[in-house]
Amino acid sequence: MAKYEMVRGDYRELFVMVPQSGYQSGSTLFFVVKQALDNDTDDSDAVFQLNLTDADIVDSAFSLNGETYIRYRGVITSDMTNTYAMTSKKIKLIAEFQYVVPGVKPTTYPQFDFILYKDANRRRTI
Repeated sequence: MAKYEMVRGDYRELFVMVPQSGYQSGSTLFFVVKQALDNDTDDSDAVFQLNLTDADIVDSAFSLNGETYIRYRGVITSDMTNTYAMTSKKIKLIAEFQYVVPGVKPTTYPQFDFILYKDANRRRTI
């Protein structure tokens, strides 16, 4: 299973690509991080989530290995993870992307581990 790792309280930019062939204006790319899989229909139990829209597209013709993609930029701010109560040096959470085109069934990408490390230094600004 794939994984993404970061330290609690850090700022991260997250770039995600969706095939240009499946893109439609007005679509939303949802990203959610949870402690466990659940039946929460509105993701209110999420540790944090991002909803990326057309305004978050940084490249509409990103080429990779002969394929063309729409490239989204999401930002994980320090506030999104800074208040998470760490019970050990690292915690394995579950993350998932879902791409929703208006009027079409959602496309859900495989879940992956989101590893959050406890930070030793609690300063957030200088």
